[in-house]
Amino acid sequence: MSVIAGIKAGIAEAFETVADLQIHQRVPDNIPTTPAIFLRSAGANYDDTMDGCSSWRIQLVVVVDRADETKQDILDDYADPAQAGSIVAVIDANRTLGGRVDDVKVASVGEISGVTVGDSEFYSLTFNLEVLA
Repeated sequence: MSVIAGIKAGIAEAFETVADLQIHQRVPDNIPTTPAIFLRSAGANYDDTMDGCSSWRIQLVVVVDRADETKQDILDDYADPAQAGSIVAVIDANRTLGGRVDDVKVASVGEISGVTVGDSEFYSLTFNLEVLA
């Protein structure tokens, strides 16, 4: 398994504890139910530390359907670090992703926007994760 595949698997496992959240380790062709997350690689810096670790960037995208604009409130909850099932809370509770990495953190979050996956449109919120492995 590649390093990036192991990182994505560790992130997916960390979010298995969050009820009613669908997890996709890759950008899916379609998303049948929401809320859902999908992961995409966003680059790496090789040998970024003195001990030879590389830093990897992963984008974790949370999507909800666009049935009505109040669905955006769900995204606000995932962005709130004080919420038990928030993206920050889950990552902070799993900083080594089950021993797969040296450290992972949520570096930033973007703004609520729209994203199209397959033929469907969703509200989305993108979290930028930094991983040392």
